[in-house]
Amino acid sequence: MKDIIAYFYKIRYNFFMKKLFIVLCAVILSTLLFSVSLFSGNFGIELLAMPVTLIFCLVLGFIALLKLVKQKQTKYIGAVRKMLEYLPFVALVSFVLRHAGNSETGYVIDIISVVLWVVILVTSLLALFMLNEKRSPFGQIENKKAKGIKRVGVEILEWLDAFIQAAFVVSLINIFIFQLYEIPSESMVPEFLIGDRVVVFKTSAGPSFPLSPVSLPQLRSYKRGDIVVFRNPHNDTGRKGEVKNFINQLVYMVSLTLVNLNYDEKGIPIADPLVKRVCGEPGEQLMMVDGVLYSRKSAAAPYEAVSADSNWAEWNLIELPSETRKNVRYFPLEDTGYFPMEEVGYSVLCQIESERKELNIDEAKLESIFLANRFENLCYLLHQNGVENADKSSWSKIVSGDNMWIYRMFSNNEEITRNLLTTAGGAAWFKAFMTEWINACPVEGELIGGNLYDDTMFRLNLMAKLNFGRLVVRNVELLTSNIAASKDSVKAECLANWHKLYYYTIWTDSRNMPQFPLNADGSAAFIPENCYFMMGDNRFNSLDMRHCYDAFFAPISNLDPYSMNYSSRMAPQYVSAKRILGSTALRFWPVNRFGTLKANLVEKK
Repeated sequence: MKDIIAYFYKIRYNFFMKKLFIVLCAVILSTLLFSVSLFSGNFGIELLAMPVTLIFCLVLGFIALLKLVKQKQTKYIGAVRKMLEYLPFVALVSFVLRHAGNSETGYVIDIISVVLWVVILVTSLLALFMLNEKRSPFGQIENKKAKGIKRVGVEILEWLDAFIQAAFVVSLINIFIFQLYEIPSESMVPEFLIGDRVVVFKTSAGPSFPLSPVSLPQLRSYKRGDIVVFRNPHNDTGRKGEVKNFINQLVYMVSLTLVNLNYDEKGIPIADPLVKRVCGEPGEQLMMVDGVLYSRKSAAAPYEAVSADSNWAEWNLIELPSETRKNVRYFPLEDTGYFPMEEVGYSVLCQIESERKELNIDEAKLESIFLANRFENLCYLLHQNGVENADKSSWSKIVSGDNMWIYRMFSNNEEITRNLLTTAGGAAWFKAFMTEWINACPVEGELIGGNLYDDTMFRLNLMAKLNFGRLVVRNVELLTSNIAASKDSVKAECLANWHKLYYYTIWTDSRNMPQFPLNADGSAAFIPENCYFMMGDNRFNSLDMRHCYDAFFAPISNLDPYSMNYSSRMAPQYVSAKRILGSTALRFWPVNRFGTLKANLVEKK
């Protein structure tokens, strides 16, 4: 009976060894091919990619195929198991090394490498399954426990082994399944506060293999209202930047968001990745006026307000519930910037927008002409230089360029007035400044510029110009009357209006956005397929896809050759779905704010 049992055991053992041999051969062969796919002739860090995997593979083959399978030395089972556990991670590290250098790899080669890595992962797991103590005929291998110093060394190695494997597993989970993300800014208030932690689901977004364009299939498209985490398109810094970002993200993921190395050389946190809300979908052209988002899907169609956007756009943080407001660190509308103001806040912006809508263009034309003529007459009365005293080439740039900045024009109003009075052609410049805009006005009832945004900005510029014109004329009148400017109520009113107008221009790019996208010739364009437009919910404190990071002077209205300028960051762009890392659906920390984001959205409605 014992002989029969031994015979069947031998048959089972031999059958198992044949299967194990086949699986191990698959592991070794796929690893060899994988290492070949990483070959590089460049003498950079990528040169290490092939040898690392190749040496590991040869050692594994020697121990597994020769010592364990052929010579049946069961004492090597533990080493084989451990090397099989590490093999997929070693291969992934080699893949990263290959892509961390300066030499490019072809997309086809990348595909082959990724497929082989998947084969390595699957066959290694299968081999580990077969070598499990409960399933293999080897049974449990007796390990002699070390003593003394050796025991301490073994314990340290076991802890180190557990940490390294946990780090790799966490990395794989974070790259391909989900990632924990800590909110770094207040751009998504009140949905997210600084320090909130959310779960970002990545599998459906088609996550990419590290430092390569190869990705899993994208399983879903996004819709307006989805909150997504994506790579910041402003921070494309080339291959070295990608490598640095990958290392930073790896440390961030392994530490479960506790360690963030994503800082620039000045110690300033780098905003990458970003968390924003999808506000524009493929096939749309967008525009924003007075905080209302508009959309259309053809050049012939009228713009329609996107009503859903008001469900999450936050304009006035003062009106937030007290429990949320006490955790907000920065209230942007209360920051007056260059000068003290008694009256600031959302109500001032709404007041300017209301006055702009009520501006009567015909009355503005009459007043502009009146102010131009009034200044010219005062010039003649003071025996100063008038229209006929210089040709346009000499006076058209009396005030131009950066000096047309609305803040600079009003703060230097007295100096500008003196220059206009004493410079040849000063009256001519003032007349052009006050009246050239009239040529851009269409017939009554039509939008200036043909769309609501251009009409809005044209009117805002006109309000500022009328106020400046009144101020200049009043300066001359005070000069001729020998009245102290500091005691004049008319001038004081003009300056108070300037404060409000300038205050509005500070936030213009947050409240308004031109038609986007546009073709180079100005004709309508639309967000391409599989691309999206994102904004933060906290619209006054979000440098998002509406804006660039460097401010520049831009005319308030492109339709007026003598437009005042304002400090702008307007540079809208859409984001390809390839840059989206995943979508958020759950906030898990702090505990008192735990919940799904959709539920919070319903509450806000």
